[in-house]
Amino acid sequence: MKKIWALFIAISFTSLLVSQTDFGIKGGLNLATFGRDIEDNEFRNSFHIGAFMQIELFEDFSIQPEIIYSEQGTILTDTRNDVKVKLNYLNIPLVAKYYLDYGWYLEAGPYVSFALARKEESLGDLQDASDIYNSVETGITFGLMREYNRWFISLRINGSINNVLKENKENEDRFVNSSVYLLSIGYKL
Repeated sequence: MKKIWALFIAISFTSLLVSQTDFGIKGGLNLATFGRDIEDNEFRNSFHIGAFMQIELFEDFSIQPEIIYSEQGTILTDTRNDVKVKLNYLNIPLVAKYYLDYGWYLEAGPYVSFALARKEESLGDLQDASDIYNSVETGITFGLMREYNRWFISLRINGSINNVLKENKENEDRFVNSSVYLLSIGYKL
C-alpha cells in the first residue's frame, strides 16, 4: 500500500513539471463475471464511479492514474438457488493512453484493486464472504476511448491475473479470475 501511495505522489510531482495535466470524473456501467475454473455463472450488472488525472508526456501519449469505486462479482447458477457474488473494490489503474486520430485513444495498463466488501447473497440472505475471496486483485486493463471537447466515452475490459479465490482445501486446484467490461462516460474538469 505504501508503494502505491509513493507512486501516486511521484506522479503528482512529475505532473507539475509537464505541460499538460487534466483532472476529471467518470462513471458508468459494469458487466462482471468470473472465468477459468468455474462454470455456470452469469454477468452481474453494476456500476463504477471515480476520478482521474491525465498527464500528457508527449503529443500523442499520456498516462492516467485513476481511483475508482467499482461493484463487481458474478451470479453463480450452478446451485439450486442463484448466488450473487458481490465484490466491491477500490480500483487503482495506471493507464497509458495513445492518441490515434479524430479524438480516438487506445488505453492499456495494470491495475490493483482492494476489496471494500466481499459478500454472497442467496434468497435475499446476505452473508460475509471474506473467507472465500481474496482482498487484493491485480490485473490488466485494455480499451478504447472517444473524446469530444472535454467529454468522453470509453469501453474497457479489466482482467485479473491473480486468483479471486483464497487458497484453502476446497479451492486448492481451482484458479478463478475476474473479468469486467466497463462502459464509462466522463468529463475533464
